[in-house]
Amino acid sequence: MKLVKFTQISKIYAEVLMSLCYTLGEDIVKADIQIAKQIFESSDELREVIKSPTFSYKQKFEIIDEIFKNKINTQIVLFIKQLIEKNRFDEFDTIIMAFTEKLNQANNIQEITVTSAIELNNDFKKRIIDKMQTKLNSKIIANWQINKDIIGGLTVKYGDNVIDSSIRAKLKDLSKQIK
Repeated sequence: MKLVKFTQISKIYAEVLMSLCYTLGEDIVKADIQIAKQIFESSDELREVIKSPTFSYKQKFEIIDEIFKNKINTQIVLFIKQLIEKNRFDEFDTIIMAFTEKLNQANNIQEITVTSAIELNNDFKKRIIDKMQTKLNSKIIANWQINKDIIGGLTVKYGDNVIDSSIRAKLKDLSKQIK
């Protein structure tokens, strides 16, 4: 979970996706956007064609129609075409992140990143999630990371907050007290 500052454009297009959730259904929009994202991530060539001024909008739209035919809802295809036509396709990934954040807020979901020095077992992960759900009064989606530099303990990041109970942090505090 990295801190991203969303542009006003990303927020506006994320709102468009949110409105599509009301008409098409949240599950359809989320699934179709993920399919589109995977397709775009899997082909640098496709991204370059879409960004290239050499190809006309008509050619780009034909390519988009061919790639996404029978894969995603036509409203999502039209959304992608609008991004291309308005020269906003560069912001596609940021729009998806802003959309995901808006969906999470609407559904009272909080993403957290838990970093530990070693792989945590499932029971411990569940206890962390349960504690954070109680603390934040939200459903939790946890991203798990391993960083041996923290030596032991955990860091939990959510929003702009960090709970740092790592041994590295405790050693730093102890070092400051000794000086």
